[in-house]
Amino acid sequence: MSKAREEYAAIMDVLDQAVDHLTPAQISVQLAAGGSDLHPAVVAQRLRSLRDTFLAVSGQPDNDIERWQELNGARWRYTATAQGRQVQRLWTLLSAEGMVQREIPLDGLARIREALAALQEEAGAPGDLVKLAGQAFVEHDQLDASLVGQADMLAQLGDRFDLDADGTAELKQLIVEYATHVVVHLDREVVAIHAQLVRLRPRFAELAAACRAQSRAGALVARGVLAPRAGRRRGTGSSC
Repeated sequence: MSKAREEYAAIMDVLDQAVDHLTPAQISVQLAAGGSDLHPAVVAQRLRSLRDTFLAVSGQPDNDIERWQELNGARWRYTATAQGRQVQRLWTLLSAEGMVQREIPLDGLARIREALAALQEEAGAPGDLVKLAGQAFVEHDQLDASLVGQADMLAQLGDRFDLDADGTAELKQLIVEYATHVVVHLDREVVAIHAQLVRLRPRFAELAAACRAQSRAGALVARGVLAPRAGRRRGTGSSC
């Protein structure tokens, strides 16, 4: 589990157990008591993200006169929404049962776009081109693996809970909303990434040559240490 995900889970655990709205500073104190050291500014940032995803809700700040504090969010009070409490308790239950939850790295889509945008630069050094191309492939592989993992987890949820029962209507709604959120991001980013790949198409041969020139795989294949990857069309080096 990523560090940020652990922080979100810890904050939601504090909110779930609280009987009143809490400020970021109060949450930070409770986190510290539980062994998690998070600065109130980081807690406030995480709370804003939780609020944007409807897992937490903010109330009024302590002092309405201090407008900059209000805008900063440092003195806003937060509590978990009903949906947030359901998600947190489901998370706790699944973690206790050992069910692995794969996080979909939607921010990886942004990193793919950034790498492809940087590849548009004609003056890039060969080493930089290889690094950027490798980043795009690595992020793609991680995203693909996480999507498969999430599909498996949803299938396990279907087996773990009776999703046809009336009592699971809220759970089904959470799953639908989550899937919709992911699909919307994927649809938007895939269109942008496809457009960048179309612009890069005339340079594919150049980029492939740069990858082969920088790769040590060709020598390893020649020595019999590695087997060439299926689908390789030219040269003795692996793709980057």
